Amino acid sequence: MKKLNLGSGTKCLDDWINIDNSFNARLAKYPRLRYLLFKLNILSKKHYDVDWADHIHKIMIHDVSKKLPFDNESIDYIYSSHLIEHLNKEKGEKLLVECFRVLKKGGLFRLVVPDLELLANDYIKEITDTQNSKDNTDFLMSERFLDRLNMSEKTKIPLIIKIIHPEHKWMYDQFSLTALLTSCGFTTIRKTSYKEGNCPDIELLDNRPEESLYLEASK
Repeated sequence: MKKLNLGSGTKCLDDWINIDNSFNARLAKYPRLRYLLFKLNILSKKHYDVDWADHIHKIMIHDVSKKLPFDNESIDYIYSSHLIEHLNKEKGEKLLVECFRVLKKGGLFRLVVPDLELLANDYIKEITDTQNSKDNTDFLMSERFLDRLNMSEKTKIPLIIKIIHPEHKWMYDQFSLTALLTSCGFTTIRKTSYKEGNCPDIELLDNRPEESLYLEASK
């Protein structure tokens, strides 16, 4: 049985094929450079404290915007969490087409993304709460919303920081993502929940339940 984890980060399980092409994954191979970037405040303490060294030997470095290095219908399960939103709309669709190609008939794809609907509802609620508050002097709700979307750029950001901390390039809700998966050929698409579903090892792989949308689709 072959199981593929796309955009694995440090969630690397031994019996999965873990793929990551992030700058942090590549940087893990150069600990001195990584330390220097941390001392120069280019790499944040939050990211520096992530122990990539214990996981990098389990990771296949591959750009998922390119063709996946697997044969047609060779993978039983695909898991991907908080990856596709870092690709533009066209590249995201191409990745899903590739996932459909390599997945076996009857195989399962679990896709996790930031939930645009959930974040938008939180934004509207914050506006309503502010309007109803006696102290309604806080009008920065839109800035906080854009920050949560990871699509804001208040000041000119150096290129290397953009590379280390990539922004989101597209966002999805349940309906747009279901339509996209359907157009790529997937069937029986259903919304699931945190650590609930038919994909193996989700009790170890799932994360960020406060902002995530979980979908499972079959081929």
